[in-house]
Order: sequence, then C-alpha cells, then structure tokens
Amino acid sequence: MKKREEQALNDPGPASSSSEGLTKRELEVLVLLVQELTYLQIAQQMGLQVTTINTYVQSIYRKLGVRSRVQALRRAMQLQLI
Repeated sequence: MKKREEQALNDPGPASSSSEGLTKRELEVLVLLVQELTYLQIAQQMGLQVTTINTYVQSIYRKLGVRSRVQALRRAMQLQLI
C-alpha cells in the first residue's frame, strides 16, 4: 500500500457534525460521487488507489444506510451534506 493511502486510512480526518459521522475524507469522496465521477476518476483526483475509494464508498453507504450512488445522493441532500 502506498504511504499516502496508509495515512488516509489511518488518519481519516475528524468526523463531520452530521449524525452519520462521515469523516472529512468520506465527505470529499461523497462530493465526487455525486458529480458522477467513476471510482477510477475519484482515485486519480485524490491520489489514492481504486480499492481505497471502494472502501470509503462502502463506509459512506453503511453510514448513510443506503445501497447505491443514487440513494446516497438523495440521503446526502436530505441531510444537507451536499
């Protein structure tokens, strides 16, 4: 694993003020997800591996209680996260 990815996973940033407890990094990924970027595009933009993005996305979905990108978008809008 690259050093930057290890740092990202070990230090995900402070939790947001949302009740869902998304980290700063998860919020960054969420914003890029709703822009309809692919996991590869998100990974390239953030300087991470696709597998790391997948881990973030699964965590976001779990915390928001959703199973898809569209559901995540709707829930994030409801919670005024985006």
